[in-house]
Amino acid sequence: MPTPIPLPAWPRLPFLDGLEAPTPCAGRWELFDTATPEHQDEAARLCARCPVRDACAAHAGSTREPAGIWAGLTPRDRRVPDLDDDAHPRAECGTEGAWRQHVRRREQCQPCQAAHEHRLAADRRARLDAIHASPAGGSGWGVHLHRLLGERACRRCRDAQNAMVSRARRRAKATGEQEPAPALGLAS
Repeated sequence: MPTPIPLPAWPRLPFLDGLEAPTPCAGRWELFDTATPEHQDEAARLCARCPVRDACAAHAGSTREPAGIWAGLTPRDRRVPDLDDDAHPRAECGTEGAWRQHVRRREQCQPCQAAHEHRLAADRRARLDAIHASPAGGSGWGVHLHRLLGERACRRCRDAQNAMVSRARRRAKATGEQEPAPALGLAS
């Protein structure tokens, strides 16, 4: 029989000093140090009846606990990432950095969304131009980029995609494998 691995001790928390009875979480630390929804639900139920819940939440907020369930709250619930910290000021709206901050905060910002979409389109256009400048002049990935840019794929990219599908079908036929599903809309 394998030797059991000793579990780490529950951390010493000042707000627990002087309690007459153990808290509901005492001895159940595994529920509070996990990401499984079942454990999170059980931890939240235990925290709901805890006499030091407010002190626990204050501790988690003041020490910026990066993980675990504290006072029934997950790290996301506690907004642990340093997004609200003065040391990390907000980026100027209309920039990619500001768009990323809005996404992390689950905020909507039209200027930042427009800047992000513009950057994506410029990046996709640059990748497509590089594909077109290559010796092959087109590729299956080029078809995908054309579609992401909202345009009809060029002949060279469609031809490259169709050739790739034909090779896959010949390979499947030669090896007895199932033929790949046809790519939709490539024959145009």
